[in-house]
Amino acid sequence: MIRYLFLGLAVASAVASPATSAEQIGSAFAITGSVTGELRPSPVRALSPGSDIHFKEHIRARPAANGQFRLIDGSHLVVGAGSDVVLDEFVYKAGAVRARLKLTKGTLRFLGSGNRPGQDRVSITTPVATVGIRGTAVDVTHSPNRTAFLLLHGSAQVCRRGGGCRMITEPCTGVIVTRGVSGVDRRSPAELASDFPLLAQQPRLWPSFRAESVCGVSPVVNPPERGGGKSAQSPSDGDKEAAVSGGHGGYGY
Repeated sequence: MIRYLFLGLAVASAVASPATSAEQIGSAFAITGSVTGELRPSPVRALSPGSDIHFKEHIRARPAANGQFRLIDGSHLVVGAGSDVVLDEFVYKAGAVRARLKLTKGTLRFLGSGNRPGQDRVSITTPVATVGIRGTAVDVTHSPNRTAFLLLHGSAQVCRRGGGCRMITEPCTGVIVTRGVSGVDRRSPAELASDFPLLAQQPRLWPSFRAESVCGVSPVVNPPERGGGKSAQSPSDGDKEAAVSGGHGGYGY
């Protein structure tokens, strides 16, 4: 049974990062449509497969676009259509990572590397919520005053602004964080597809960016693309291996 927990508004603390603004923290693996990066004071640039991404960079995907990114610790990030994400904190030291992604609108998917259970500290913040994850796969969507969170693998803690957290350990369990709404709801796959578009779009993603489960959502059938709306190229050796084994770190389709 797919479960949804509804939480009201709350705040989470942030940890300052010692990284510098020019520090590379990953690269673009696949780009569909128009995806840009902005690292002030530099001008906005168009991202393409192979583009470096940096600490404090603001990544924007236009409608019908998406970006698939590999971070230097081995984790994977998908920035969905019409989304704004800031790589707000990233420290990779002694084999562990501390990172914070800020989602101001749209949807993202984060797939932890799965290689360092209990060591990584990764959070995703929105204007109304904070999600703390460890070696986990999650989808998060934010629209005005509303954040929808879906656990795909592992465990996560979802906190409201102002206090109150919920630990989630069951895959396909979601949490809705809004202003003044509280309760429990059970949602159909069609409703999940509306909140989490990357579930239905999973076949368009490369194997190492796919989730272990789509929670009953019927996927669209389209091949993945590497960039610019061109025909898909052959996967890299790593993605060929992921396609056979079920995805990077066990996150496959």
